[in-house]
Amino acid sequence: MRNILYLLPVLLIAACSDGNIGGSLSYDPYKERPDYYPQIQDTPYKDTVSDENAEITGMITKNDDQVKKYITARLKKFSSDNISTNDYMDIAQMAVQLTNATDKQISEFFEQDADVLHAAMFVINQELGNCFNGASASSTVACFTNWRDGLQYAVNVAEILENADVLDITDAKMTDINGKQLTFGVDALGDIISVTISDGSDDGTTYETLHNSDGYVTGSYQFWHSDTDTGRMSKLTYNSIGKDMGLQYSDFGFYNIVHQTLSDTVYVDDPDNAYVIFTGGYESKNIATVTTDVNFSGRAIGSVKSGKDGGGRLTLDGLATLTFDTDAKETNLFAEFNNWYDVNVTQNADGTNMKFTQYKPNGAYDMRLTTQPDETGNLVISDGKMNVQYYGPYGNAGTPTEAIGTVTFDEGADGVKMDMAFGVH
Repeated sequence: MRNILYLLPVLLIAACSDGNIGGSLSYDPYKERPDYYPQIQDTPYKDTVSDENAEITGMITKNDDQVKKYITARLKKFSSDNISTNDYMDIAQMAVQLTNATDKQISEFFEQDADVLHAAMFVINQELGNCFNGASASSTVACFTNWRDGLQYAVNVAEILENADVLDITDAKMTDINGKQLTFGVDALGDIISVTISDGSDDGTTYETLHNSDGYVTGSYQFWHSDTDTGRMSKLTYNSIGKDMGLQYSDFGFYNIVHQTLSDTVYVDDPDNAYVIFTGGYESKNIATVTTDVNFSGRAIGSVKSGKDGGGRLTLDGLATLTFDTDAKETNLFAEFNNWYDVNVTQNADGTNMKFTQYKPNGAYDMRLTTQPDETGNLVISDGKMNVQYYGPYGNAGTPTEAIGTVTFDEGADGVKMDMAFGVH
């Protein structure tokens, strides 16, 4: 097949219509069956590698080979003399684009390469092959348009985005609260087998999953590093909160590191890495400018440290709500914790303000702020920082489906320092 530069998908899926565009098929399998919506393929597709990686992070993980295997599985009942395995990546790309294409774009796809379009529609749903019974471009578009108004469409789209879009987990960029980078390593199949932490000045420290007689142990969120001087082990535990929430293009959570002592069976916390929050995701799915209002909910985690002698550290885990008002250009985060203050962060052109209310004693440490209440009795901090990153299946060409971010502030000596990460969708 010839090489084709396909159009980028746009934000809006065109409204469905009962009428055809410039013609009609003699047989439309959807319009003539008003109560019938084609079912998803024979059986839900299973990918062992992705399932194992899902034990570590919820982000979609798909390399070229995984995508080709998916296309192979979905085309097993497809027959065409004009399609070969060399076309499978083009078919996958086309299938992804179809999930967000306008009628005009689909018509252009037909003119550019009807064979790839035919196969891509079949991958989305086998019944869509009927849209190509000698039909013109306009009739094919009309057939597809009539079908995608059904409830089954959303199910098929979810499967396509999870299996036909190449998302290499080694490309995901994660950053911890101290500015260090976390990157994943994979084996030949795409299974996650390592996490490397680096401050950018060197190659960093790589923690790997354990080995057995068959090779690496996959699907484990614990990774190990052997000190070259002492031979003793350090263990990193990667705790994804985004995984539990269903985030697909970003992640947040915390990691901790423990070190082996002189007794091989005893490990102790690394004081500097006992609870380190992180956020990040796929740069290709990051949305730099949000043009629609946002109202997401999810979770917030973090830690609070007191500068007082013996002040200790308190870990936080609560609910979070994030809103963005496009007219006011204002972001608001509300995080509710059952062992500390509720935190309300407002960010706009005037800066970032944090309001703390409803202090709950935690029974272990006095983590009250030293900041004095304002004239309304509220505790307000105006020198904190909030960073929000939005993600979605189409990157900058689409609207956000999830967001992650961090909130930090530090009262200084004898005060309270807070690091928070959140994820919402």
